[in-house]
Amino acid sequence: MIKKIGVILLIQIILYSLFVSTVDLSWIKRQSFEQSNLIKSEKYLYEEQNIENRSAIIGTSLSAVLDKTDLPDEFVNIAFHGMSVLDGFKLINSSPQKPEKVFVEMNMILLAIFDEDYKDLQTPYSYYPKKYLPILRQKARPVELITSSFFEFAPNFYRTITGQPTIESDEEVEVENFLKASQVEKKKVELSTTARAGLVDTCFQRLAVEMQALEQTGTCIIFYEVPLEEGLCGLTQSNQIRDRFYKEYPRTKYQYISQPSCEGYRTSDGLHMTLKSAKKFTSYFLEQVKKLKC
Repeated sequence: MIKKIGVILLIQIILYSLFVSTVDLSWIKRQSFEQSNLIKSEKYLYEEQNIENRSAIIGTSLSAVLDKTDLPDEFVNIAFHGMSVLDGFKLINSSPQKPEKVFVEMNMILLAIFDEDYKDLQTPYSYYPKKYLPILRQKARPVELITSSFFEFAPNFYRTITGQPTIESDEEVEVENFLKASQVEKKKVELSTTARAGLVDTCFQRLAVEMQALEQTGTCIIFYEVPLEEGLCGLTQSNQIRDRFYKEYPRTKYQYISQPSCEGYRTSDGLHMTLKSAKKFTSYFLEQVKKLKC
């Protein structure tokens, strides 16, 4: 009896391993930020191929939305939700494979640094089992698949069987617009003030360390800015950060993709682009990439 159970369990494990190895699980959307970032990190380390001839995008949640656009396969987006650009640098620098080009988001360089230790993902007892047994990775956890499926499909199913409309009511839209206006105003006050010099210095000092480590491998580094809600562009703090980038990394030596005019771009909260605007920015971004010299 025990032997039979063991055989059945082994067969189930093998079948599930084949499932997570062959099926695209990119539809999983309802993870926490921590889970989502870990899944993205594991994919970069264990799944992505030919990294040496590809380009990586590192940034914050402002750039993470580009995952949903038509980025060519040559790009690997490792922009993390709720984390710093420096965390993306640390992931790349901890990996033996370095991209040909790295595109660095400028907007949120002052975001809190979480000091994630990606070397833990590459220790022998972690790297080889997860690389060759996808079932051990974060994205393959059965609970993750079940809960993601439920939260993805249950709301519309409930609305359908109860006869409720599947689109937002006028009242819901009105509340959403009010909340967005409040968020935009709050962010406008923040960006209209000069950031603390000590914070700026610390962030750029840590950026310099990661930059130096990556540049030594021959990777070409390009800086870019994501458009914001129109009323938030060109404010004091954004100009302060941009000027500091130009000072530390002169345009005579480094390449930049300038922030496009924010007119016509829409966001959900003043900072994060809607899908339509993200697609618009992706088109602009790719056009600028064609003009680069590296």
